[in-house]
Amino acid sequence: MKIYKIKEIFPTIQGEGALAGTAMVFIRMSGCNAWTGKEQDRESDAVKKGSCALICDTDFVGMDKHNGGGAFTSERIKEAVESHVLQHGTRWAVLTGGEPMLQMDTELIDALWGAGVKVAVETNGSIPLADKFDGHWSWPDHICVSPKPPLPVRIEHVDELKVLVPLYSPEDFAGIDAKYNYVQAVWADEESTTQFNKSFAVKYVLRNPNWKLSTQTHKYLGLP
Repeated sequence: MKIYKIKEIFPTIQGEGALAGTAMVFIRMSGCNAWTGKEQDRESDAVKKGSCALICDTDFVGMDKHNGGGAFTSERIKEAVESHVLQHGTRWAVLTGGEPMLQMDTELIDALWGAGVKVAVETNGSIPLADKFDGHWSWPDHICVSPKPPLPVRIEHVDELKVLVPLYSPEDFAGIDAKYNYVQAVWADEESTTQFNKSFAVKYVLRNPNWKLSTQTHKYLGLP
């Protein structure tokens, strides 16, 4: 029986991208292939695996988050999502991380569909979908790729492409076929840097109208 390492499962509002404003059950999966998630490894992983380690503010290490985590079967994850569906009427679940594609597969997607929700995935795109699923019919309902160079993007057709600026250049991902193209400003510890990044993102969209602006509304609202 497949066991999935889950950091936490919780209901909230999607704060960014094409599905912003949508009620969702977030399933945060433990682990990532872009960095270890440990503070002592930020600088070394930034050199070895990519600069996203320097700006990542997501806790995806272990299975002990206060909102609920553990070593779950697909049935246990389904039950957890069903409880939120019954309580809140939620129609979407999103698999996120860390990097959810390290663990997600057909079994998990089918279990979530069985809970009565559509399934979104937030991935860096470095793991091909064909390596994880038994056929196109088992692919998630919404695929968001946020590239994390130097990890290559191995998913060519996505629903949503979201590029963190100015850390990465949108032009580097021109070969990805996406329904929606977004730039999103990187939040920094220094307010002045964050403001610069926001201004960069706005100016980029004004010069490139085929791109849209994604804002992290959950941070403004104080949501998880």
